[in-house]
Amino acid sequence: KRRGEGMRGGGGGEGAAGSGSGRDGNQCQRTTGGPSPQTNVSKVLSSEETCLQSLQIVLDTKVSLERLASDQKVLVLSKSDLPTSRHDGDMKLKHILGRAVSSLHAHDTVWYCIQCFERTTKPPSKEWEPSMWAVIVQGIQEAAIVKLATHLVTSSLPSANSEWFDVDGSKRDMCVFLEAVSGWEANRPPMPVDMLRRVMVHCGKTCEGKKVVAQLVSTVGTEVKAVKRVDEVMEKAGKYMNALSMLLQQAEVVDIIAEALLTEVEQSDKGSYYDQRSLFSGLLSLTTVMDHLSRAVLSDSKYACFVGLQNFPDILVTDLISCHSHIQDTLHQCQSLVHSFLLKALKSKSKNNVLAWLSAVVSLNEMRAGPKFRRHRPEGVCSDAFMLNFCAVMLELCKPFFASTTAGSRLDLIAHTYPSSKLCRVDLHNEPCLAGGNLTNQKAGEGRSLQSRKRFLAEGSDFKFVTECFYITQRALHIGLIPAMETFTQTMSDLHKQQESSKVDEKSHRELTLLYHISWTCCILDPQFVQYCSLFYITQAVWLLRQVDMCSQGGSSTEAVQKAQRTRLEAFPEHSIKDMATWFRFIVGSRPNLLQGLELATS
Repeated sequence: KRRGEGMRGGGGGEGAAGSGSGRDGNQCQRTTGGPSPQTNVSKVLSSEETCLQSLQIVLDTKVSLERLASDQKVLVLSKSDLPTSRHDGDMKLKHILGRAVSSLHAHDTVWYCIQCFERTTKPPSKEWEPSMWAVIVQGIQEAAIVKLATHLVTSSLPSANSEWFDVDGSKRDMCVFLEAVSGWEANRPPMPVDMLRRVMVHCGKTCEGKKVVAQLVSTVGTEVKAVKRVDEVMEKAGKYMNALSMLLQQAEVVDIIAEALLTEVEQSDKGSYYDQRSLFSGLLSLTTVMDHLSRAVLSDSKYACFVGLQNFPDILVTDLISCHSHIQDTLHQCQSLVHSFLLKALKSKSKNNVLAWLSAVVSLNEMRAGPKFRRHRPEGVCSDAFMLNFCAVMLELCKPFFASTTAGSRLDLIAHTYPSSKLCRVDLHNEPCLAGGNLTNQKAGEGRSLQSRKRFLAEGSDFKFVTECFYITQRALHIGLIPAMETFTQTMSDLHKQQESSKVDEKSHRELTLLYHISWTCCILDPQFVQYCSLFYITQAVWLLRQVDMCSQGGSSTEAVQKAQRTRLEAFPEHSIKDMATWFRFIVGSRPNLLQGLELATS
């Protein structure tokens, strides 16, 4: 019996082996006989199969036409939900993406939309039906853009059931968006440039969307100000500054920001508005300048970059120069972002908006130029820190027509009639002039008040940008830089006088005096700032000499020449010459080596 079973088993095994050998033999014959036509041509899936497979990859989610009770993380669709052509693709895919976000990715909507868009940019599978893949790409990209923009708008607005909204949630979404734009997240893909452009275009179509773009710019400033130590700004907020730089490369963003600046001009009633609430307040307020002098600043983390220097207050000059240089690089980055925007906007249709904003910042801070400003600072004006950064940006705008970098023809574009024109944007009415007497504006008193928005807009003005930039910068230095210099020099004088008193603690007073000095000189004696400011005043002197020389051309009589010269000097503010002398006297007394290489005299 066992022998019979063994035989039957052997026979079965032999038969199976023979059968297997036959299959192997056939396979070998097919292989050695050449490739089969069926294996050389890849199978193309149907439109429905292509749609399901591509959606699973693009959405990174299981997609099924049947409900799977064992797995909750499945996007269940019906056949009617699937797109069939371009005609219904956008609408249906928008609905599908919306369901995927609400049910599976509500907590990371921003990143999820970016990832979905990014996956559509990758090469498709060869098995997918090409026309259906084209429908998926177009529909998902448009759906991701709309969903992302809508989410940013929704998160930045109060809910329907409450007057309040989730500030932290809105800020988080803005920061996540900026991080995606900058591409600083190592584990997540950066936002494609095409997606950024299309999102900004979509936001620009509605008032709510424009507010989101403005809030993105404001968020960068908020993140910069949130860093307690200035020397750590690039490390902790550099990604947001990089994102802003990329945002400003979009023409749509420049137009939206320029429109927002015009709104600021209409809403501002005091100069401090721009220091506290402007879109660029965070960037232009970054500083090491010490506003309030007290012993508490020695333990303030804001000044730890100085107090933490080795052997403070007996620090090495090389250590201080290195620290100053690092901080100044950060300040230059912030100033460069504002300058970059202004330059782009000035070359677009928004030029008048920018000039109105610049003149409003200057004019609404006129009280800084008062004789009692140093001792009794009036309320409602910008800080010294903001004005120094603002002046740095204005000097950067003037750089193309500095006397050392341009021919005389560019300087000839500066119109000497601007200060006395009714279209002058800055308030120079009743200012003493070089020829004696005071400057007067045409129709003085008519729309010349500081609150007048018409003056800032100067509609119908035909003055060249060189002219407007020259005089706005000249006035900005008068109400921004000069009062700041006086504050610094007077405070240092007071500190030295207090040091002679026996009532002060010599060690702590010495530390406080040094800290005040190096915190101010980091900004006001920044080598780049000193160079640009000196070049501006040199340019001003060269231009003024050219104006005087032009009057003597043509062989006119001495009386006629003097009359023409007086006419030109009557339109030039006297403070500009006094400011120039004050500036160079300050630099020569503080750090004359910074003037090396500048031509301070003309032949």
